[in-house]
Amino acid sequence: MLHGVSDQFITAIVLAFCLPVIVPGIFKHRNPQVAFMFAGATCLMLFTNMLGDSIDSVLHMALTAVTSALLLRANWLNKRLLACACSNHGESKHRH
Repeated sequence: MLHGVSDQFITAIVLAFCLPVIVPGIFKHRNPQVAFMFAGATCLMLFTNMLGDSIDSVLHMALTAVTSALLLRANWLNKRLLACACSNHGESKHRH
């Protein structure tokens, strides 16, 4: 019971910190890669929370690690794009 509550609490904290940072950044630089990574991480985090104790703890840890990696990568890329002065981040050919 407590495990599920802690997962939900962590999810709420992560979203409370990430949403105000990543969403305005996405509107500014319009890079779909950041949006897809953030959306994928959010969906994976919610999916992992819904499964809760019904999955193996190793799988739970692996899904949590993938979620964390996606969130970190989205945040890192978002920060880089916001620091850049160029205007064509939406192009898939543009690499930093």
